[in-house]
Order: sequence, then C-alpha cells, then structure tokens
Amino acid sequence: MRDINELKIKKASLIEEARSFDEEHTRGGRQMTTTEGRQYESMVQEAKSLVEQIKREEELQQEEMRNAPNGPAYFRMEPWESGPNSSIQTIPSIRVAQNKSYRGMFYPGNPHRPLDGGGFKGKNEFYEVLSSGLYDSRLQQVRTMTEGTPSAGGFAVPEEFAAEWFDNALENEVIRPRATVWPMKSETRKVPAWDDSDHSSDELYGGLSIAWLAEAGTATRQTPKLRQIILTTKKGAIYVAASREVVQDGMDFEAQLERALAKSLGWGLDDSFINGHGAGQPLGILNADSTIEVSKETSQAADTIVYENLLAMESRLLPSCMLRAVWIANVTAYVQLNTMSIAVGTGGTAIKALTRRNNEYYLLDRPLFFTEKCPVLGDAGDIILADLSKYYIGLRQDLAIDKSNIPGWTTDTIDWRIICRVDGQPVFSEAFTPKNGDSLSWAVKLEARS
Repeated sequence: MRDINELKIKKASLIEEARSFDEEHTRGGRQMTTTEGRQYESMVQEAKSLVEQIKREEELQQEEMRNAPNGPAYFRMEPWESGPNSSIQTIPSIRVAQNKSYRGMFYPGNPHRPLDGGGFKGKNEFYEVLSSGLYDSRLQQVRTMTEGTPSAGGFAVPEEFAAEWFDNALENEVIRPRATVWPMKSETRKVPAWDDSDHSSDELYGGLSIAWLAEAGTATRQTPKLRQIILTTKKGAIYVAASREVVQDGMDFEAQLERALAKSLGWGLDDSFINGHGAGQPLGILNADSTIEVSKETSQAADTIVYENLLAMESRLLPSCMLRAVWIANVTAYVQLNTMSIAVGTGGTAIKALTRRNNEYYLLDRPLFFTEKCPVLGDAGDIILADLSKYYIGLRQDLAIDKSNIPGWTTDTIDWRIICRVDGQPVFSEAFTPKNGDSLSWAVKLEARS
C-alpha cells in the first residue's frame, strides 16, 4: 500500500509547478508554443492521475481499517509479553495513527466523521464575520491559548476549517508527513519507551542480555529500563498581512487567505522541526543532543560536499534506520550534489550520486528533499540524513485566529494571526553507543566547511 502523504506531496509539487509555468507565460503576455502546451498538459494530467491514486489509496485504507481484527490499523508499540512469574516490566499498549490527516489523527477509525463548522455556512462567511469586527455569537473566544493571559487567545477556528488548514499544510512539509505524530488533547502527553541507547555492556533495553545456561541451570532475573518522553505544547503564531481592499473587495479572498495560511503553517512547522532550539519551541533535528555531527574531510575546500562526506554520514546512521532514512539539504547544495560522481575503476563510466526519477530526487538511492530551512551550503547541517519516524511530534487539535489593523495602520492593511500549539523532539535523548564501533544515531549532519 502506497504512502498517501507522499502522493499528496508529489501532487502539490506538480500543481505548484504547473501554476508557476502558466503564470510565467501569462505575465509575459504570449501564447504557449505547441511544445510548451504539451508540457503544461502533461503536468496537469499527471496531477489528475495522482488525485485518482490518492482517492483509491484512501478507500483501500478505510477498508483495511474497517476489516482489521483489532479495530483500525495503527502503528502499535506492543508490550513485552511475559509470564506470570517473570519480573520483566511491561509497557501498556500505545497507539498512534498512521494516517496523519486531521481525521486520521483525532478520529481514527471514523474517516467520514462530520466536522463541526461552528454554525457558519462556509469559510467565506466565517472570514467575512471576522473581517467585519462585529459581534457574532458564533465566534468563540479562545481563553486557553496562553494561560494567565486570556486576551491573547483570539477566536477558535471551527474544526472543519482547521482540518483543511492542517491537511493542506501537510502537503508542503518535509518533516511532519514522515514523523511519528501524536494527537494531543491536553497541554502534555507522556509517551513511555524503552531505554535502549547503550549496547556497550552487551545489554539491551538497559538490562536484558542473553544468558547461557547449563542443564537445569537457574536464570538470573533481568529488569529493563524505561524512559518517558514528555511532549509539552509550545504556542506558535503565524502572521499574514492583507490590504483592506483585498479583504473587502477581493475576488475569492477565502482561497487567497487559506493558501497563504496553509503555506505559512507548513513553513513554520517545518522550520521549527529542523532548527528549533527547544526553549519555548520544538527541539529541532539540528539542535538535538542525539544528532551526530560528522567531520569534514582533511583539507576539504570551503562550501563543498564530497562523496566521502556522504559515506561518512551513512556510516554513522543506526542500521535499523537505514531503510527509512531520507536526505534533507538546502537548495544551495544542488550544484555540489548534482556534479558529484563515483568513478568506476580506472576506465569505467562515472555514476552520478544524485538522480531524478518521476520528479523526485534520490541521493545514493535514498529520497532527497531540498528545502530552504536547512542552513546554507558550507554551514553545519546544510545536509542531513535522518530516519524521521524517530522524530516525535505532538499536535493539538485546536487552532485560533485573530485580526488587527494596528501593525498596518499607516498602510491600511489587516494582520491575521493564527495560533497553533505543537511540540517536537527526537525519541532518542542521546546518541546510541553500539557494542563495537563509533556512536550511531537516527540523525546525522555534516559539520561546517568554511
């Protein structure tokens, strides 16, 4: 079964590419050539095909959820089964939804559940009421966004509209579609896990190891260690400015605002999951203690990435993470990665490390995603190799929206503020110590080359 999120991301990329292609010719005031027209039509048809694929995959997943013997299909952290006389501790079964759409997170097993629209006929009416500044009983003041400061809350976004914003933003993100997402209905969520970061003493989970017994020998009781991951929501604000004319007289203002909000939401979440420092915001990949920084090559030139860098990064990745790992790089690294090759013998043909198949990039046969959120070429973390399923995200169900003309008083613009609550951190608190060899991790970055 294919990953729906991957299909949606590919669809969003194609639509954006086709839109830019069309706008480029519209601004130029000229008709497309026959070749350009075919290219544009090919993008449109491929996007339509992806829409159908997504629809089929969603139907298959819904059928799987209905027919699963234990209810909906989830990723499950199962308890360690132990006998009545065993001293091995167990972890209660924990479920996290595979489907990271709004309904998949908060209403697993009920993909067709109607969502509350707050009494509004549609999004246009909701935006119009907000824009008017007039009292409306359907607007609910949020007083829990900032404990102790009720006035900073804004208005609750009806669930139906919040779901669309979250889902539309998901298509433009790199981290959240591939991370492990935990829905949160309170300020914190505690996730128990095994403490398995050190194998140097031949013990797994901080206390389990194989025991070789003589005939009728007695085994020694073993007790593994547990650790608790605590996700605590951080408040993030997204600001979008619009002129009063656009708000009051603009054509399809709802679509324009929603597009801006979805892009801003996705951009901000992605940035925090990569660069967040953990104080009042998520702990991003680059600042996590468990992320390993690989040294550059001796005498390596500034602002370069060489083939040996990639091999060194792969060698520090946990073996269990290798099949799910993806590359993330700043777009300024494109030329370096695209001109890198591997010589085959003394007279063989060079093989490119970076390839492109079906509009998707691969680096050493692992998916590669270019993003502006990584540091620029030459800075530490300009390229990352990570198994993003080891990054935990806690996401609150509610969103808040507010508006003000104070920031743009002199320019007659209205600022819209969207508030979401989210947290993110790796499942590992430190790098992994293997039985033999250097430390390993779920995430590896390259040090600065300046």
